[in-house]
Amino acid sequence: MLLWIPLMALRSVIYLIVDRFDRSLFNRLFYRLYRGRDASPAARARAGAWLFDTVYRRKIFPAARIRIAELRRAGTEVVLVTGSPDWAAAPVARALGCSSTVLGARLEADADVDSRAGQGRRERFTGRLAAPPVADGEKAVLARAYAAERGVELTDCAGYGDAWGDAPLLRACGTGHAVSPDARLRAEAVRLGWEICEWREKR
Repeated sequence: MLLWIPLMALRSVIYLIVDRFDRSLFNRLFYRLYRGRDASPAARARAGAWLFDTVYRRKIFPAARIRIAELRRAGTEVVLVTGSPDWAAAPVARALGCSSTVLGARLEADADVDSRAGQGRRERFTGRLAAPPVADGEKAVLARAYAAERGVELTDCAGYGDAWGDAPLLRACGTGHAVSPDARLRAEAVRLGWEICEWREKR
């Protein structure tokens, strides 16, 4: 039976609705899908590469690469702050030319007996987050802590984001930039005088 198809479609609709109103709750629900999956470093690297090739690569704006290259040449450290797991976002950071640091979601993992191997233990995701979801205000919390560790005020930094959930981070930074933003972030950018970067290529 193909009962799983309508069930998955229903789940996708629910995810879209939840994401519209509460990105933190969406992250908690979505990462439950990882429960029981291999969490070894090799598996994380494979998953990150697959996600980049199938999902993220086509979403990278060429203009973003150009802006980041300009910032790096000026000696600016560019850090990616994202709700995706760090191992999933790492290939994106490399493709963009960011600094090596990624502030991303931390998925909880534990060690279970690997029955297929007959012995030994293998890390598997529990389906829970090991830290608060990197969404909404938590992005600003992480960025502020990262800056403080380096003796830098976040108000001396610039922030870039494309969705309403990035607004708290952009407000916490000294300079905000809305990148091909959704409607709510665009309105906030106009209200606060942020630069609006129209980087999405028209087809």
